[in-house]
Amino acid sequence: MNLKDLKNSNILTSIFIDNLEHSEMLQETLFSISKQTLAIDLLVIHALNDNDLEILKSMLNSPKIVVRKTVDNELKEEIIESDGKINYALLKTEKTNFSSLFNQTFNAALNNDYELFSIIEKFDIVGLKWY
Repeated sequence: MNLKDLKNSNILTSIFIDNLEHSEMLQETLFSISKQTLAIDLLVIHALNDNDLEILKSMLNSPKIVVRKTVDNELKEEIIESDGKINYALLKTEKTNFSSLFNQTFNAALNNDYELFSIIEKFDIVGLKWY
């Protein structure tokens, strides 16, 4: 996979997304990726149908979280949109095991001259200085 046009960083991170169940948790993960202090490139390896893929693209292009709090015994929701962007590429796969994900990420990092690579899971929320 050629990521030369994507490359905005020396760090490649991949995430595997096989479904959009618990999408709020996935939104939190993507929000945390968008807020990193160091630029990273995200390789989204997925096994989604076309409809779910369009929803995922929307989530990647506009990362946000929902904050819920109780004010005067009433539940309030606030949507916070990220001011950061996610530099990403999509890769469709039929393989869903960790070793395949690792190999795809390793090969993408090696073939595109990344210095570092990592893999996160779709429900990981990473700190601002994770990278």
